[in-house]
Amino acid sequence: MKGKWLIASILLFLFTVNTAYASSTPNILKASGEYTVTTDQLNVRSGPSTQHKMIGSLRKGSTIQVTGKTANNWYRFTYNKQEAYVSGAYLKRKTNDQISPAMIAKTKIAKKPIKL
Repeated sequence: MKGKWLIASILLFLFTVNTAYASSTPNILKASGEYTVTTDQLNVRSGPSTQHKMIGSLRKGSTIQVTGKTANNWYRFTYNKQEAYVSGAYLKRKTNDQISPAMIAKTKIAKKPIKL
């Protein structure tokens, strides 16, 4: 009888660990681009939900370089050299006519006119 309880306990433990691991590794969809924060303060989290630890915040107008998106509209990016997430409800994708200072800094000006 003790053997059955031990096996049942081990199986329950393994199922619990497996379920917790599965819920902590979100399915990341392909997404990229530069996004701007649209709210006064946006919480940065260690995972894609409000249940995950807050690891920082971004101010309105801050930009992030997105590396992925979850099905529940959380965007992945790098924050202080670690993977982080923010809610997509408070982001706006930058369009081609919105050039960031980083893009301007990378732009090279031709020294000679280009002949067409």
